[in-house]
Amino acid sequence: LGAPSTAEGARIAKLNVHEGQRVAEGEVIAVLDSHDRRLAAVEHARSLLSLAEARLEQTRVPAKPSEIAAQEALIARLKHEQTQAEADLRREQALGKISVEATLEQLKLKAVQAAQNRIQAEAQLESLKTPRPVDIAVAERQVDEVRALLRQAETDLAMTEIRSPCAATVLRIHSRS
Repeated sequence: LGAPSTAEGARIAKLNVHEGQRVAEGEVIAVLDSHDRRLAAVEHARSLLSLAEARLEQTRVPAKPSEIAAQEALIARLKHEQTQAEADLRREQALGKISVEATLEQLKLKAVQAAQNRIQAEAQLESLKTPRPVDIAVAERQVDEVRALLRQAETDLAMTEIRSPCAATVLRIHSRS
């Protein structure tokens, strides 16, 4: 029994067989000293995958109801401000109280700004309700990347277990743990 040539200087940490023992095909007959480190890497990759999948789900779901409600309240307030600004402008025009052209311009500007603020808030509300496809695509790629990392970690872990290639009897052991 000897360590595989790709074991990068690893040593046998645990020998599961003795001379004369029968082994089945695929049975783990030895474990290398890098096994625990590789197992930790697999567990870490699984944790990263779980996190990436959770972030993907978080990206797919619209904003929290409380955020949507807050944005809707802001829109209602801005609509009221817009209505008030437009009413102020109409009242001043109807009464003919505008003595200075600048005052008329200020009222017009206030009404336009109120309308723009409302439009911006409505657009923000729509973005809260609908996740962007690009954000979902990025989250999906992150999940794919972590899945590849997990596959690599699992492959590295498998390389720390020396398995019997066939059913046989162990005749001689050339390495010891």
